[in-house]
Amino acid sequence: MAQQTQVNSTGQQLDYKRYLFLVLRYWYVVLISLLLFLAWAYYKNKYSPRTYQVAMTLLIKENQGQENSAAMLFSNSLIKPNINYYNEPYLLKADPLLGEVVQKLGFTTSYYLQGNIKTTEIYPGLPLEFIADTTNGFVLPYGSTFWFQILNSRQFQIKDYVEDEPLFSGAEPVYEFGDWIKLKDQTLQVNKRPGFTSPEAYHQAYIVRFNNPGSIAAEYASKLNIKWVEEGAAVLSLSTIGEIPEKEIRFLQALAKTYIEKDLTRKNQNASNTIGFISDQLAQIGDSLDLIERRLQTFKQENIGVGLGDRANVLFSKLQGLEQEKNLTVLKEKYFDYISDHIAKGVETTDFIVPSSLDISDPVLNSLIEQLVNLQLQKEELKRSTQASNPILITLDERISDLKQNLLKSIEAQRGSIDISRKSINREINLVERDIRQLPRSEREFINIQRVYKLSESLYNYLLEKRAEASITKASATSDISIVNPPKQVSGAITPDVKGNYTKSAIFGLGLPLGFLFLLFYFNNKVQSKEDLAKYTSIPLLGVVGHNPANNNLIVTTKPKSAIAESFRGVRSNLNFFTSSTNGSSGKIFLLTSSISGEGKTFCSINLASVFTYSGLKTVIVGADMRKPKIFQDFNLTNDVGLSNYLAGVSKLKEIIQPTHIKNLYVISGGIIPPNPAELLQGERMAALMQQLRAEFDIVIIDSPPHGLVTDSLLLMPAVDHTIFVVRQNYTTTTLLKNVEADYANGRLKNISILLNDVKVSRQGYGYGYGYGYGYYEEDEDNTRRKGLAGLFSFRR
Repeated sequence: MAQQTQVNSTGQQLDYKRYLFLVLRYWYVVLISLLLFLAWAYYKNKYSPRTYQVAMTLLIKENQGQENSAAMLFSNSLIKPNINYYNEPYLLKADPLLGEVVQKLGFTTSYYLQGNIKTTEIYPGLPLEFIADTTNGFVLPYGSTFWFQILNSRQFQIKDYVEDEPLFSGAEPVYEFGDWIKLKDQTLQVNKRPGFTSPEAYHQAYIVRFNNPGSIAAEYASKLNIKWVEEGAAVLSLSTIGEIPEKEIRFLQALAKTYIEKDLTRKNQNASNTIGFISDQLAQIGDSLDLIERRLQTFKQENIGVGLGDRANVLFSKLQGLEQEKNLTVLKEKYFDYISDHIAKGVETTDFIVPSSLDISDPVLNSLIEQLVNLQLQKEELKRSTQASNPILITLDERISDLKQNLLKSIEAQRGSIDISRKSINREINLVERDIRQLPRSEREFINIQRVYKLSESLYNYLLEKRAEASITKASATSDISIVNPPKQVSGAITPDVKGNYTKSAIFGLGLPLGFLFLLFYFNNKVQSKEDLAKYTSIPLLGVVGHNPANNNLIVTTKPKSAIAESFRGVRSNLNFFTSSTNGSSGKIFLLTSSISGEGKTFCSINLASVFTYSGLKTVIVGADMRKPKIFQDFNLTNDVGLSNYLAGVSKLKEIIQPTHIKNLYVISGGIIPPNPAELLQGERMAALMQQLRAEFDIVIIDSPPHGLVTDSLLLMPAVDHTIFVVRQNYTTTTLLKNVEADYANGRLKNISILLNDVKVSRQGYGYGYGYGYGYYEEDEDNTRRKGLAGLFSFRR
């Protein structure tokens, strides 16, 4: 199967097998990264606060109403039933409601125990109660934190919490439970609650924090999740998260209980208002009834034996019925005046009395009043938890305004109907009174007194009946909200996510180093191996030279049995094949060049020359890089006289040839740096020098300047038998290699081969050399002596 490759940004194909070897080479980096991230996950899982989810469900009963013609007539958004049905989630999060709950539960005071790494909250806390001196305007020092220590059943100590200071030194004042003390400019009292019999709490330093009720309410509002169980259902799901499940369970219990109580209070408010209204009317009528009763008693005492005849009884009964009807119209008028008064004054109250409680049975009016009360209740709740610019509040204001206008229109219509009824009743009363005026004087007076008394008595009894009905309604009222499932812990800890943290850590621990290595691999345009040479050039490969671990260019001389020395012997053998067709009677000339400096030309020149001397061949190295002469340094020679001196005609050949400490090896250094090295190399003396050196030496090695920087090497190539182009692993770029290939393809470079230098051999075998790892060469024998961790973490070879 062909190896899968891809082209990177530099235009070269990606060898994923090479990337795998790169990862294996730096396996310890990947392992260290993975272990560090897993250690972080372990620390996070161990010391992060555990949070738990607590949930409950509430049933919101839907107010069912029978459709009638009036409801259909006014079927608009103002009088739709269940107008507040979907506002329940918002009302449950209202700041006043949550503030009342946290105050009831005592969440404004928190107790903690400080550990070496983290501080843990204690719940339900200590059996103590902190009371502010509210009579003098003091409050608890909200936002402040203190150290608190119980000394015994009567005494305690308290001081400001400072993180790095010692807890209690013994010099702090001692207070008695029940005493008024001064803290943060506030006066408060610390009292023991029932059950304060825990000696193990003595001399234990606690952290006491006073939390602002508004802040705690806002915190619970943010983490309280309220949603309908499903669309169209009347069941609400409430859930919250916290570090202490018992605390969150108590919060949801108190929230549900308080909300149910508020709902019941809202429902009873109308009955209470009706009872108050009727009681005021009864007080007025009761006084009048007492007065009329005394007048009737006086009349009977003064007119003993006076009674009503048959005709008088008939007239009295008829008149009494008409007066009762008239009184009901008056009562309705008072109610309408009461409603119109509130609307005219712009008073937004939820205390309206519903008309049905006074036998005003108009369904439209009843519905409008009920909807107005509901809308004003919603607005009142929302105003406490949102700003005036909230679109919901603006919409509510518009709906309330429209509803008030509809209500006034309905009242005006009712007033017209009442006026017609009153006129009809008055006409009938006038007719009866005309007949009564024909009765004897005593009977007329008796009828008038009896008439007023019966009228007041019947109205009084009517109001008593209505007040009793309102009281029964109030007593029998139930909330539309009930608990379906009480609060309970849903599952185990939801944070920290132990598995998730380990998974993420493993992903990042592996992904970061692997990604970094991939970036290095992807954007690496350096020559790595013989395969790269085959991809980018058709120039034949002369050989491969391994990495030189020693700080010495004379590696063949100092370690003749090393792998590098053996690789140069292989290069020497390959050169014989490349130059086998040349005349064997004279010396051979080899030119070493490269694309840029730093690729190892001088190193290769010195060691290649050294292996030729081991074959008994007289060899000379010519330092043709007259711009940067340095080859003399490795042999501890001088550069006073050299190639530039000879080419300038200043020195003779014998004067510039310097023997070295290596047998049969000579050196011609670059000499004094000339102003025109290229012109000197083009001169006749250089050609003559080549002929003389060929005649005098078996091997001539020319160390020339880089081919990619100057033209010196091109000027020398026609005079040499073979050119060796040095390419260094992980140094020479593929772009430079392509330039050399272009010169080779157009014929500017001939008789040339490539020498791959400084190849590092990996343990995975992705490198080159001969006999590595078998103890055959000197460094391999040294490697067998490496033991323990030093050998394990030796990644160079």
